[in-house]
Order: sequence, then structure tokens, then C-alpha cells
Amino acid sequence: MNKTVAVFTVMAVIAVLAGAFFLPAEANAQTRSMRCWRCQRTFEADTAVRRGNCPHCGAQYALPQPTPTPRVVDPDAPPSPTPDAVPFEDAERYMGQTITIEGRIVGTFLSRRSGHLYLNYHDDFRRHVSIKIPAPNLARFPASPERYYDGKTVRATGRIVREGQYLRQEVTDPENLEVIEPGAGSFNFQAPPPRSAARRPTRRTASLSESYGDRDNGNGDSD
Repeated sequence: MNKTVAVFTVMAVIAVLAGAFFLPAEANAQTRSMRCWRCQRTFEADTAVRRGNCPHCGAQYALPQPTPTPRVVDPDAPPSPTPDAVPFEDAERYMGQTITIEGRIVGTFLSRRSGHLYLNYHDDFRRHVSIKIPAPNLARFPASPERYYDGKTVRATGRIVREGQYLRQEVTDPENLEVIEPGAGSFNFQAPPPRSAARRPTRRTASLSESYGDRDNGNGDSD
């Protein structure tokens, strides 16, 4: 009698352990009905295995990728903050990219040969980036831009390029050259002054011209 009870007890324990190991696996198993493309017979495919073979004819199959949930955009949500402006000292790290730089213009140079305008963030323009406004685009900027931007703090957006040994930030649109200094004047979109007046350097630009050499290639201008 005692032996019979012991046997049934052992069998009950084994059954419980077997259920603990095998029942969850069966309960968690996920399958989906598939129709074989070759034999047209249906079978249950394990969704945990993306690829397999038809159990009837051996043809290979692949489960379709799940459809991603579309991202819902709230139209009333505030826009993502724009990244801060890049310091002009780090401009070389963004070669070939369009970036925004914020800084004070410490000197300007209007080339007598090419007509390009250069706005310098630093007195050592040979080591630091300068804004370059190509001559064909100057008419879109304020009159006498070499005077207008001199000494002002600006936020410039343009592509970083290298011209020989000089680093440039090309700006062709006045909307990409914003004066952010408090109390700065607004843009004046009048036609620039006559060529002779526009090319006459101020005392500040004249001193810079001497430092550039202005041998028709001042500030690295070789056009």
C-alpha cells in the first residue's frame, strides 16, 4: 500500500515538472497559416523562424516582414530646436558641409580684381574661416556691404570650402547673413553705389588691404 502511494506521488511530481517545462513553450509558441507557393497546400509556420521549408514538398518560404507602425506627428507640437551655431574656430571640421556660424566681423576686404567681398571673423584670416560673398551676388546685399557688416555680430549660413590655403564660408543670399547685434540696422536693398565709390576702401579696409598685400590676390583672392 505504501509502495503504491509512493509510486503515484513520484508520478505526480514528474507530471508537474513536465508541465512546468513543456506547457509554457507550447503556450508561447506562435504560428501562422501559410500556403505553399508550389504545392498550394497549407501548413503552420513558426513565426520565430523567418525562413523555412514546406513540410509537404520542401519548397522554401519566407515570412513577410511585419509592417512598421507609422509615426504619428502632432501638428501642434513645437518644432525641434535647431542646433547651436558652430564656433568659427571649428569650421574646418565641417569641410564641404553647409553650417551656421555666429561671430563678430572684425574686418572686411573687397577685392579690386575679382569683386568678391570677404568678411573676417578673426584678424588672422589665414588661419581662420572668412565669409566670402561672390561678386555676382553682391547686388543682392545692402549697399556698401564692406562697411555695413564691419564690426557687427552676424549669423551666417553657408558651405565650408577651401581655396588654396584659405578657408571660406560661401554666402550668396542676404537671408543667410543675419545681423543679430542688438540695435543693428536693417537691410537696405538699394542698388550698390557706383563702381568707383564702392571700390574706395575705408581707413579700416585700407589697412587690411595693406596687410593682405592686395597684389590683386589679397585675402587669398586669386580669381
